[in-house]
Amino acid sequence: NTARGGAVIGNAFKSIFTRIQRSGVQDALREIGVESRNVDGSFRSGIAVIKDYARAYDGLTDAQRASTSEQGFSRLIIYGLWWQI
Repeated sequence: NTARGGAVIGNAFKSIFTRIQRSGVQDALREIGVESRNVDGSFRSGIAVIKDYARAYDGLTDAQRASTSEQGFSRLIIYGLWWQI
């Protein structure tokens, strides 16, 4: 359970989904083996990207964690949602 309300959680996801579409974020994700686009170039579901990132997280170095957290994924950790997706 999280102590955050639905609006706060929704805004966190909205922010992350928007950031996933930025080229710098896409590059950072690609470097750790997480693709934000489908083979045809369209964007993957934001939830699918976040789930892939969650699976990759334990294998990341501290530097990779810091870099990707700066890109916006830290909001999931801050709001206690990380392992609930």
